[in-house]
Amino acid sequence: MRRCGIQLTLGFLLSAVAATVIARPVVVLLTDFGLENEAVGLCHGAILSVDTEIQIVDLSHQVRPFDVRQGSRILGRATKFPRGTVFVAVVDPGVGTDRGSVAVKTTRGFTFVAPNNGLLTDVIQSQGIESVYRIEERKVNAQWEAGTFDGRDL
Repeated sequence: MRRCGIQLTLGFLLSAVAATVIARPVVVLLTDFGLENEAVGLCHGAILSVDTEIQIVDLSHQVRPFDVRQGSRILGRATKFPRGTVFVAVVDPGVGTDRGSVAVKTTRGFTFVAPNNGLLTDVIQSQGIESVYRIEERKVNAQWEAGTFDGRDL
């Protein structure tokens, strides 16, 4: 199975959502995983295992493989969501490298979690940045090992 290139914790997602209170937490997924394997379902399961009340929205899982530019354009147009929505985006030609992942809170009140590879370019240009955090795998999960399915395991 292809490894998610994003290091995240669902606890982080929930705290980001809680910081900007919305009636029901919303997590939006954008990936280049496609829909012909279990990867998207496993990410849904990991999110729901933290809180079954989270509303999961699949923005797209049909981004062309590793096409960071296409993913960035799609994310840049995703503006009709409640304040406090968390976007998790994985389009990562550098999967398995040390390029790292980030969480960006925008001035519109959205939080984006993605590899630090340009995937958030359109979002940053159109929404601005309130704060940015580098995600460190070992701080998120002390048992994390390189090569795991990070979207599920972290």
